[in-house]
Amino acid sequence: MSSINLFGQHFDAILQRNLEFKKISLISFSMNLANPVVAVTLAAAGWGVWSLVFGQLAGALVFLFGSWRLAGWTISIAYSKDTARWFMSIGSRYLGSRSLEVLYTELDRLVIKRVMGSYEQVGLYDRANLASRYPTRIVNPVVNNVAFPVYSKLKLNRAQLSEAYGLVTFFLIRALLPFGLVFLLAPDAFITALLGERWIAAGKVLRVLAVYAVAYPIVENLKVLFYALGRPEVVSKARIAQIVVFVPLLFLLVNLMGIVGAAYAILISILVTYAVFLFLLRGEVEFSLIRTVGLPMAFAGLTYLVYSVLPQPLFGNRIVELLFSSCIIFSIFGACEMLFERQIIFKHIRYIRTTLGSPTSDELEATRDRER
Repeated sequence: MSSINLFGQHFDAILQRNLEFKKISLISFSMNLANPVVAVTLAAAGWGVWSLVFGQLAGALVFLFGSWRLAGWTISIAYSKDTARWFMSIGSRYLGSRSLEVLYTELDRLVIKRVMGSYEQVGLYDRANLASRYPTRIVNPVVNNVAFPVYSKLKLNRAQLSEAYGLVTFFLIRALLPFGLVFLLAPDAFITALLGERWIAAGKVLRVLAVYAVAYPIVENLKVLFYALGRPEVVSKARIAQIVVFVPLLFLLVNLMGIVGAAYAILISILVTYAVFLFLLRGEVEFSLIRTVGLPMAFAGLTYLVYSVLPQPLFGNRIVELLFSSCIIFSIFGACEMLFERQIIFKHIRYIRTTLGSPTSDELEATRDRER
């Protein structure tokens, strides 16, 4: 299945490059439909566990042939030394950046186990860390499947690239802040509703990681931007700065504060990474941090204050408590957005529909002519 998906990704990359999001959505829908249909049909026929295997295979084949058919591009068997050299050059830089990222994401658990000597503490920290990345799972398809090809397409036009980056950041921060507020104001309810009461000790870690839950996808968007510009070495520089700050803080704070200290270490390091990325972003895009981030941060502060003074009813069910708290938080934050930013939000939505939608071949050609 992995090999089939690997070949399919070549054709999918063509569709992403051309911003053919409707075709990509059609392939994704067909692939996700083929998997359960084949699996359930074979399971009903008595194929047992093999029904799951063939369901995955059916989805992979739909992805491969659908991408190949809609991309309108065929693989050539011709060998180009210059092309191979280019791929090796840029691939090695991406590999270096990715290696630093893996080191960063795995080191905290290793240090907790070594310093505290407890797999239970590692488990509590790991559950809170994974919970803090739930918002990332929601926005990642947008960043990877939409923002990356858009950035790549517009990289030669600084004005349009700046506008695209500003739009993605505008909506990211407004989508992520309510989740961060839920983690900050109702971490115990979130953890226990999802995992059960025995994991309640992870709530104190999740509260610290509330800001991290917002900052991490924003940093990932910056990483994607530099990847789209063909500059993975910039990402490596930011990762090195991140690790230089993270490693000593991690050992120090875990010794002083346990798993909560590890959460503070990863929070501080992601904020440092964000600052480094913003510094390195100068000259690439024109971006106003205050206009894009300042107002929603004020709304988040207001939401925090209003929620804190509201009487909190007692619930016997953690799921009900989480739903109640989430509804209050999202409602207050959403009301602030609609009251003060309604016009600009709908203006941006109209712009995205008309400018960043799937272009026709004529529109693509017109874009190329303008770039020339």
